[in-house]
Amino acid sequence: MANTTGKKFGGRTKGTPNKTTQEMRDFMRDFLSRKFEKLDEVFDQLEPKEKINALLKMLPYLVPKQMQMDLTATQKQEQKQDLSKLTDAELHTLIELTDKVQTSKN
Repeated sequence: MANTTGKKFGGRTKGTPNKTTQEMRDFMRDFLSRKFEKLDEVFDQLEPKEKINALLKMLPYLVPKQMQMDLTATQKQEQKQDLSKLTDAELHTLIELTDKVQTSKN
């Protein structure tokens, strides 16, 4: 019977790293650290085009890619307030503050 609850049963818990991925990363790190000394020699033997291609292929691992962001402004919807509950003094203060805001914008 299929699980129709939408809940995940079994498998890794959230945040647990994939064992195979971790093993591969460890292997690559060890391999590269052993071969690192020869990397300069190999790089020097490459043709200029090959050097550029090698650098371009390594670049994503050294510098994170820039993500394009789309910023859109949204207008605030006007909120209607019931001012009938305010006293005359509060209304007067509100008018003064509104005038200050308007003059500071101009």
